[in-house]
Amino acid sequence: DFSFVTDRLYCERRTAGLALAAYSRLFDLVSNEISTASYYVVLNASTDWIVANVRRRGRQEEQHIDAGGITDLVELLRATARTLPPSKVIEVDMARHTDPTSIVSLIGGLASC
Repeated sequence: DFSFVTDRLYCERRTAGLALAAYSRLFDLVSNEISTASYYVVLNASTDWIVANVRRRGRQEEQHIDAGGITDLVELLRATARTLPPSKVIEVDMARHTDPTSIVSLIGGLASC
């Protein structure tokens, strides 16, 4: 599962010492139980696009999010996506898909492949 891998990368950037060692041990134990994905859908978006959409969503708890943190996360996810097998990656430009149902339709179509 791609989110499982990105979680590890995020933890490696934010954690150290015994906490990282414990997390790494748990990751190694659990990762053997995760099956390989048929496809990876990579949602590409600029930091500005993400911040604008978070603000537009209007959730009070998200209004403190700054572009710097989003930029770090976007770079982390792009680095992770580059490690995936290209034949299994489907990239979606989020700026071109303003209607969430178009993305759901795209991903749903993959399930029938």
